[in-house]
Amino acid sequence: MPIPENRADLNAFGYSYLGESRCSECGAPIQWWETPWKNKMPFDTQEDGKLIPHWSSCPKPDRFRKPT
Repeated sequence: MPIPENRADLNAFGYSYLGESRCSECGAPIQWWETPWKNKMPFDTQEDGKLIPHWSSCPKPDRFRKPT
């Protein structure tokens, strides 16, 4: 399933908005959402209003990945 790209689609697919903060690594503002599977997921807000997963823009995304 592709990741929704805006608030309306996130809500329609069962994501829940949790709040805003800043990335502890790069300091970028992020929005936190809970997925339908109860995982927390950070998003960046783009100038056009689209939301993209923060790991696609963070310089150190591996620091936050859970080991498999």
